[in-house]
Amino acid sequence: MKLMLILALLAWPLSGVAQYVYQGQFGSSGTVPGQFNAPRGITVDNGGQIVITESGNHRVQICTDTGTCIAWGSFGVESGQFDRPRGVGVNSEGRIFVADRGNDRIQNCSTTGICTDFGGSGTAVGKFESPRGLAITSDDRIVIADTDNNRIQICTDQGSCSAFGSSGSGLGQFNSPAGVAVNNVGQIVIADRGNDRVQICSENGNCSAFGSLGASDGQFDSPAGIAVTSNDRIVVADRFNNRIQVCDDSGNCTAFGGPGTGNGQFNLPWGVTVDSQDRIIVADLGNDRIQLFVDSSPPPVSVDFLSADPGTIEQGQSVLLSWAVSNATTCDTFGGTASWQALAIDADGGSASVQIDEAGVYLFTVECTDGQNTDSKGVTVTVEAGMPAFEINAGLNDAWVTDQAPFQGLFFTVFEQLELVFVSWFTFDSSPPGGPDTAVFGAFDQRWVTALGGYTGNTVTLSVELTSGGIFNGSDPSAAQQPGYGTLVIRFIDCNEATMDYEFPSLGISGQVTLTRVLDSNVALCEALSAP
Repeated sequence: MKLMLILALLAWPLSGVAQYVYQGQFGSSGTVPGQFNAPRGITVDNGGQIVITESGNHRVQICTDTGTCIAWGSFGVESGQFDRPRGVGVNSEGRIFVADRGNDRIQNCSTTGICTDFGGSGTAVGKFESPRGLAITSDDRIVIADTDNNRIQICTDQGSCSAFGSSGSGLGQFNSPAGVAVNNVGQIVIADRGNDRVQICSENGNCSAFGSLGASDGQFDSPAGIAVTSNDRIVVADRFNNRIQVCDDSGNCTAFGGPGTGNGQFNLPWGVTVDSQDRIIVADLGNDRIQLFVDSSPPPVSVDFLSADPGTIEQGQSVLLSWAVSNATTCDTFGGTASWQALAIDADGGSASVQIDEAGVYLFTVECTDGQNTDSKGVTVTVEAGMPAFEINAGLNDAWVTDQAPFQGLFFTVFEQLELVFVSWFTFDSSPPGGPDTAVFGAFDQRWVTALGGYTGNTVTLSVELTSGGIFNGSDPSAAQQPGYGTLVIRFIDCNEATMDYEFPSLGISGQVTLTRVLDSNVALCEALSAP
């Protein structure tokens, strides 16, 4: 059947509750696959197909959302046959469980209708009287509304069951319970049909409830099917009010629908389910069809993540804070440090490096809004008291080398009073020379570059100069210096080790090497000068 894509607004906004519009439908009265006779139970399998039970045709149909269906089952008492089947659920292995109402049993079926069963008529645990609702827990147990026994049973697929509930109107008591669902925290949500309410229960029967008989939002008249969205909104088929209600767990609801045969109207809706897209899919029993509805409300604002790299640093170091945001108009920063609080951040996400000078535990927070709703996330950074930061001093004056480039080295001269460092770097050409090039004095592939720069703390940034054009032990021609040839950034870890980042933009050369001293004659002086 062709999916009808007609959009008509059918719900009014309630703060925090989605607004649903009609998306399409399939089905009509009949007996061929894709036609229905009193569709009641409905769920979605692991592949997104819609599984439907029909009490009038005594069978199960598995359909695409455009109405292409296969069907199996018939009236009877044998395995794979049904008597007015109701609730249906699919476990993680794709097995289909059906509440076989008239046969007082639960059937466990393959996708082709090969079934086993458990249960039978009775009041003992594991026996059933007209079971209607069925849902599957996250660990593949089966939750069953044992309707005429006015209780809820929780069973394994082998029929080992526990139960809670009794007849009545108190919390944890029921009057012909119909639909059941399981929310994201494992609570059982029940359409307490005869009491015209919804109950939310733990597995040991501790329950809360909302709703009463009526036609206002949050009131019900014989609620039947029930489902839960990805954000734990409760979807109720409000049967005799011919509508669907979407509620929070406090009973704040919005409704859509109304009696009729038009798009988005209902005739005694029974089953309801929610797919992976949070579409609401309704078994419109009296109209022998399936209707689909989509959430038309704007996507919610979300701070998707806020991370700190690394999560633990020493005082004086920096942490990289990164965040991702969806559907926000503005974002603000809270906590952490003064520099973080003063930061103007991008509502689309981003990152920032923040230096923290004092030891302690810092909570950094990003809070974003779409103008109506807000979301926030926080991340903790631990700042440990570190050793006093190393500072450049004249004890570093020496020859330094790197294992990454044999026979090359640097000479450092620190001018403490000027806070300057002079470096002369003996190295080679950037690629092996070729051809007949020769040198009269020395090797023509050898290079000396010099650099000068100011330092702060343990770091010096130097501008590299290239001297060329002169002649050995002479002044004619005069040598020339090329300033700005490149940049060196040297960070001294201690008196014996440093890292050097180099960049020569005109040559496309950059990298980092580790430097160590050639001799230890100046180490004692360096340590004495760097002592606090």
